[in-house]
This record gives sequence, structure tokens and C-alpha cells, in this order.
Amino acid sequence: MKKLSDIFQSEYDNEQPPLYRAYGMWRKRHPLLGRLIFYGIRAVAIFVLAVLGVAVFATVFSLLLYADLLVACAFLLLVLSVAAFILTRTPRKRLKFLRNLKKICKKERYRLKRIRKFSRSFKWNPSEPDFILETGRYSYYCHFLTINKYNSALTFSTPEFIEKVSYPLDNKFTVIFEFKPKKTEHKTDFKPLPENSSKKYVRAIIVNPVCREMLETDRDGSLLATGNGMEKFGYSVFTGTGFTEAVKRNEYSYTDL
Repeated sequence: MKKLSDIFQSEYDNEQPPLYRAYGMWRKRHPLLGRLIFYGIRAVAIFVLAVLGVAVFATVFSLLLYADLLVACAFLLLVLSVAAFILTRTPRKRLKFLRNLKKICKKERYRLKRIRKFSRSFKWNPSEPDFILETGRYSYYCHFLTINKYNSALTFSTPEFIEKVSYPLDNKFTVIFEFKPKKTEHKTDFKPLPENSSKKYVRAIIVNPVCREMLETDRDGSLLATGNGMEKFGYSVFTGTGFTEAVKRNEYSYTDL
């Protein structure tokens, strides 16, 4: 039989101190406390932004109230001009691309056929192209893929859809306000292209305006950076400038996909 002292000693040896009392260890913070700290920081940030907004509004209102009429009108015109320049980035890029393309068509006597109206071209539609470009050797069936936010990425990984991810701005407020990337899937259920022995038919996706990066998957499934002239899943991908340069120089040789 075991002695009473041996039993007490064995129980003492099996007893382990809690982690927060062990040497060199800190007690783990409770998750609720961490969330309270996070929301407290966010509340302070919202309050500071609100105070700054009120201060800016009061300053501008005071300037407009006590300044001369000419100065006030000039200030308002400047603010409206900057706002209009920022908000019209997407249509300005689209119009610039179409002007350059029309110049090429006029010079080289290509045929440009508009299928969808300008206002409808900003919405992705795989069922019909936005325009068809007829050159001497090629027929380009072109679809606009609009990128409203430059800080975005396109991933071409499956034949069923194209994934677009719009990232928030890289600053501390995106963490405080829990801004997350927005994912959008663009289906690629295109209609079959016509067949003609005398011409090469090309399905072209024109990314306009451009995004920060474009990615594709290799045979191992890893993501790789890609760009103008990428051929995959039966279509080719271009930026606006890349497409006009490809048409103008006619340096790309397309293979059957």
C-alpha cells in the first residue's frame, strides 16, 4: 500500500499552474475586451472626423459669407471643377479610347460598328459586344469591362466568370471602419463567334479604365501577373491603349482557342 505522504506528493506533482501564472507567460486578453477597445477607437475616430468636418464647413461658410462675391464664386467654381474631374474619370477614359480608335479606323479605312450605346457600355454584358471592328485580316468582337476604381484586380481563373476585387484605400481608417474588399463576378457566357475562312475572329475584352493588376492561373493553379494580349478561355484581354496599338501594328498572331 502507498503511504499517505506519497499520495499527496503525487497529486502535488500532477497539479500544473495556470498559464498566466507560469514564468514568462502573460494572461491572454479576453476577446470581449479586445472588441471593446476596437469599438472605442472607432468611436473616437468618428468623433474626430465629425469635428473636423464641422470645422471645415464652418470655415468655408465663413469665407463665403464675408468674402467678396467674386472670390466666393471663384472658390465654388474651383471646388465644382475638382469634383467634376474626379467623378467623370470613367467616361473621360472611355471617350478618349473611342476617339483614338476612330482615328485609326479613319486612317486605315477600318470598319467600326457600334452595337451598344455609349451609356450602356459601362455595364458588363457578355450576350452582345459593345462594338465590332473589321480590319483587313481580323474581326474583333469587343466587350468593355469597366473599372470604376483603379485600386482593383481582375482574376482570370475559370472559363465561367471573371473575378473583380475592389480594394479599399490603404490607410488606418480602412482598418478602424472594417472596410473589406468587394468581390464581383462577371459571367463569360458569350455567344459563339461566326466562322469565316478569310478572316480571323477574335473575342476581345477591353479593360477600360485600367485596374491596378490583372492575374491568371497557371497549370499548378497559382496566380501569375498578366497583361495585354492574354489569350485564355476563348477571349483575349487588352487595356484600351494596348488594344489600339495591337490593331494599329497588327503584331499579334491569334491561335484557335
